[in-house]
Amino acid sequence: GFDASCVNAAEVAHIACESGASMITVHGRTREQYYEGQADWSVIADVKRTVSDRAKVIGNGDVTGLESAGGLIRLTGCDGVAVGRAARGNPWIFKELSEGREFKPTVDEKRDMMLRHLEMTVAEKGEYIGVREMRKHIGWYLKGIRGAAQVRGWINQAETPAQEAEAQPEAEPIEEAPAEPVPEAPAASEAAEPVEETPELAEEASKFNFHPTQNGKFEK
Repeated sequence: GFDASCVNAAEVAHIACESGASMITVHGRTREQYYEGQADWSVIADVKRTVSDRAKVIGNGDVTGLESAGGLIRLTGCDGVAVGRAARGNPWIFKELSEGREFKPTVDEKRDMMLRHLEMTVAEKGEYIGVREMRKHIGWYLKGIRGAAQVRGWINQAETPAQEAEAQPEAEPIEEAPAEPVPEAPAASEAAEPVEETPELAEEASKFNFHPTQNGKFEK
């Protein structure tokens, strides 16, 4: 619903099923909440009870990893989960959920994925839009790595794919700006722990050094 005074997800789900819907995705926040506060998983449970014999229900809201995904399914009975902000800079979350085991990518794996993402975005949207759109994505990939604040500064000034790909942290780690807070999941589950910043990660961060090749690809 629009706000807490008019939560109508179950009613709307019923109408959708009456109109032929066979799958419904429900986000456990109101429009007024936007991305703030905690998702109300009880609303998803209400929708599931209302349409369980007519449609599959996909739950969404505060799914940050295996624990929270499992908690959402257990508490609501939903048929699956949808991942939103937790996938920003972390496409490996889908590997985690599909394989049922935790997976933390190395700095090398993050770097390689960033390059692939950059190449695909520029190929799809062109250099001007692609480079600017990738600025935020690269920032998300760098989360949890010392020196990321400096890299983000460079990335935000980049005008070409080559400039984005060549960015690298300074040798001496610097303090990152506070990360965007992630809402806590309900008590039945715990959000995934952030990546611990260690001297080893700082050393790994120095590996972010990319160079364009003549065929338009990027490599270390």
